[in-house]
Order: sequence, then C-alpha cells, then structure tokens
Amino acid sequence: MAPTINANDLAAKYGYAASFFNADPELKKLLAAAVKAQWSPEEFSARFMNSGWYKNHSSSLKDLLALKAKEPAEYNKRMSDSLANMQTEAGKLGITVDPARLKSMATNAVLYAWDQGQIDRAFAAEMKYNPNGQPGGDVGSMQSQIRQNAADYGITLGDQDIFSMAQKIVGGSLDQEGALEHIKQLAAGRYPGLQDEIKKGLSVREAASTYVQSQARILEVDPNQIDLATDPNLQKALQARGPDGKPIPGGVPLWQYEQQLKQDPKWLQTNNARQDMNGVANKVLKDFGLVS
Repeated sequence: MAPTINANDLAAKYGYAASFFNADPELKKLLAAAVKAQWSPEEFSARFMNSGWYKNHSSSLKDLLALKAKEPAEYNKRMSDSLANMQTEAGKLGITVDPARLKSMATNAVLYAWDQGQIDRAFAAEMKYNPNGQPGGDVGSMQSQIRQNAADYGITLGDQDIFSMAQKIVGGSLDQEGALEHIKQLAAGRYPGLQDEIKKGLSVREAASTYVQSQARILEVDPNQIDLATDPNLQKALQARGPDGKPIPGGVPLWQYEQQLKQDPKWLQTNNARQDMNGVANKVLKDFGLVS
C-alpha cells in the first residue's frame, strides 16, 4: 500500500510550509488536488513546474542557477545576504524559526524572487501559538495592542484568538485597523445600547466613563482595576433593556446605576456606606426626639 500524501509533506519538498501554498489561490488549488487524488511526487512536481506561479518565477530561478555556475562567490553572497535579512526580520517580528527552516526560506526568497508579501506570508506560516508566553518584537506588540483594544471595548478575547489575529496581520490578510473594526463589531453586538456611541468613534471605556467613575467613588475602588468585560455591575447597566425588551440607549440612567451599586454587598464595607447609615440613624433619632 502506497504511503498517504499529505499537504505538509508535499509542500516541504519545495522548502515551504503548506500555508505558503494556501496563500496563493492557484497553488492552493494544486495542493488540494494533489492530496485528494494522491498524486505521486513526480506528478505533483510536473504540475507545479507547469503552474503560472512557477512560470512567473522560472526566469529568476534560471538566472540564479547560471550565476551559481559562473560566479559562485556572488551567488553565495546573495544567499548569505538573504539569510541575514531573514534573521533580522525574524528578530524584528519576535518569531523563533528553526535555523534549517530559516536557511531554506532565505534560499527560496532568492531563487524565486520573493516579494515582501511572500516573505511576510512565509513568516506568518512559521508562527506557532505558545500558551505559556507571549512573544516579543512586533508580534508581541501586535498582540498587546489587540488585547488592549478588546479591553477598551469591553470584550474578552482568548489568547489563541489574539494570536490568530496577529498571525493574519503578519501574513497580510488582515491589518490592525481591520482587527480593531472586528472588535468594534463584537462590542456593538454585546452592548446594543451603545451602538451609536461606537459608530461615532467612542470606545466602550469612553462611553462608560461616568459609570466607572461612579463605581470607583461609591465602592471605593481603583477605577483602573474595574474590568469592563467582566464587572457584573457594569455589564448589567450597559446591557440593560427597557420594559419593551429593547436596549436602553446609552445604558441605564446614572442615578439608577448608583442605586444599583448600593445594593452590592461590597458597598456595606465602604466608608461612605457607614457615613450614609450613620446619617440615617441620626435622622431617625432626631425624628423621635432622642437627640437634638
């Protein structure tokens, strides 16, 4: 029985990850057909070399092979420069790539005259999700920005979702503005009463600022420690619906929200709660004529 051909192994024969083939519509179709029909490596190679993509890159490949034969020193310099550029790019992105794999990428970048988009897609294909830590470099910065944007819009995104968005940004299929727009759409769905504010360019944090400040004052907490996405008081106020079942534009009135906060058991532990209760007690005593 012949061994099963899979996309990763087939793509690797040409120094690529399967995701690199999948980034080009023609090569993606070719790779899928090869796996479905279980082509032999020879058949796949023949069809690959007959593809429009390969034909568009074959002239640079022939030139490089001729250069290797006639001027090996210049050929080696180009390969060395390409590897140095790839190492710099990996370091800038904060991506760890196996040295042999990086060398293969550098070689292919020269042989097939990769443009920046192809280089970006190749690096995106090398990104691996690590649940135990966040990378540094540009990828780490992208993930931090996505995470901050989600927090500002009262949305919780999983670490793997954030990684996936950063990977798409590196590969060029998504930009940072597109990632932010996706978060805004999620926020508009979660907080329908704030849709107008979000459309006008306000974040949920900005739209809910008065609620946050009131909660910080009444419950005597640091406003920076109030999590928009998980705080039950905020969620209740911002997602509130009226008697007709429709979202309340802008959330519940502030006075109602402040009354709601005083129903929170945490309020009883605050200084202002004790002052309020002392004030009520004194009023009762005065009403009964027990104190002047």
